[in-house]
Parts: sequence; structure tokens; C-alpha cells
Amino acid sequence: MKRLIFGLLGFVVVEVLIIIVVTAFMTFADLKEATTGEAIVEALLVFVQHPIIQLKALMNPLFIFLTGANALYMIWLQFTAKAKNTGWRVHEANAYHGSARWGKPREIVDDNHFLQAEREVQQAFFASLKEAKDNGGHDTRALSK
Repeated sequence: MKRLIFGLLGFVVVEVLIIIVVTAFMTFADLKEATTGEAIVEALLVFVQHPIIQLKALMNPLFIFLTGANALYMIWLQFTAKAKNTGWRVHEANAYHGSARWGKPREIVDDNHFLQAEREVQQAFFASLKEAKDNGGHDTRALSK
């Protein structure tokens, strides 16, 4: 139901854009070289004030073609939008080739590994800094492995 509402909303938004373009085009076709920005704005204001009368006047091939194309596109989106997400769901379940995602709790902590307390991590860090300082700035742990 939500997809249908968004589809209808998208159709209406694109229809408004089509009406604006066709109105501007028809104003330009009528006035030709005398077309100004004010004339186009005036034509759009007349459309906003009297939309039903203006829609009857807009029943030209360009408006009909663009409205049909808009309707077909929105119908096509309704049927194909679901298929695009299947690849994402597969990759989430079976992540490979470097796809980044948040780790699940069972991947971070299991029976063999436990999270260390902040104090333990901090003590281990300071101990490694002290050890490196005592060895002249070199980390001997990497050399001993």
C-alpha cells in the first residue's frame, strides 16, 4: 500500500512538472520572439487559477504523450522496484568481496571471545607504550613473532 501511495505521489509530482513544461512551451509557441519570463509566469498563474479550463486547452499531443509516458513509467516502477532489492538482501546474508556492513552480535562476541573492559584495554595500551619506550621506540613483540 505504501508503494502505491508513493507511486501515485510521484505520478502527480511529475504531472505538475509536465504541465509547467507544456505551458511554457505553448506560451513560447504562441508568442515566439515576444516571449518573456513574465509571459510564462503569467501563463502559469492563469493555469493555477483556472486549472480545469486550462487542462482542456492543454489537450495537445505533447501533453498526452508525456502523461502516457509518465503513467507507463510509474507502472513499470511498481512492478520492478521489488526485484532491485533482492541482490542487497543476498549480499547482507552472504557478505563477500568487501561489502561493508554492521557486524551482528554473534560475529563480535561468541563463547570463546569476550569483550574486554575499557580499563583492561587502556592498561594494555599503556603497557605496550611503556614497553616500546623501554626498547628505544621499537616494538619487540613484532620482531619476536
